Amino acid sequence: MNVTQEIRENWKKLKGMSRKERASYIWTYYKFPILALVLAFCVLFSWIYSGVTTAETALSGILLNCYDSMLSDGSRSGFSEDFLEELQLDPSDYTLSFRMNLTYSQGGDSGAYSDYQSVMTIMSYVAAGELDFITGDLGAMMGLAYQDYFEDLSEVLSQEQYEAYAPFFLYIDWAVLEQMNGATGESGEAPPEIPDCRKPETMERPVPVLIDMSGSGALRGVYGDYTETLAFGLVVNAPHPENTLKYIDYLMR
Repeated sequence: MNVTQEIRENWKKLKGMSRKERASYIWTYYKFPILALVLAFCVLFSWIYSGVTTAETALSGILLNCYDSMLSDGSRSGFSEDFLEELQLDPSDYTLSFRMNLTYSQGGDSGAYSDYQSVMTIMSYVAAGELDFITGDLGAMMGLAYQDYFEDLSEVLSQEQYEAYAPFFLYIDWAVLEQMNGATGESGEAPPEIPDCRKPETMERPVPVLIDMSGSGALRGVYGDYTETLAFGLVVNAPHPENTLKYIDYLMR
């Protein structure tokens, strides 16, 4: 019997049944296809609902070694919440995504595994184009800066911003970075000396990659006084560079 004949035979059976008998027959012989159809509908509805209701990220960042925030959830709430208003974006449609639970010491007191996890997390975000900026204490941020995670501020800031924030720039020596990248790691080979990030005149090829934001009230609100120097870096491959530049102005007030 082919499919057409089978359908006709089933239809004849159904025509001679009562409503209750039809329901019982259909459920007995077709319950699995029905359940599969209902499940597929639920998945489709969930996917559509998620796409409609999920807010789009307007800015994403990592606040490294943010110990004050780790100790108190209250310090997270309200952080930069009015920045969306400055962007003239509806909070029901857009959100700010800040991760505050990563630690990185660049060979300091925290565990090597914790540092490794943090670096892997940062690498994955940057590679996926899902990270706009990183803030943290000077040691951690310089460690990342010499891994080439941050933009050259002279190339991304407006002329007005560059002139306003130049006194707060923190530099890397690009010649040292290239030397570090080309190091073979052979036994007895001394690592290159890292020059003072506040003295570009002592560098062969100084590049401004960080901004000293130690005086930022917004950042101090979540970092507290645990960190003497707070630095900000605009990440290469940032997905929202225009918003990040506006955020620098917001933090530097």
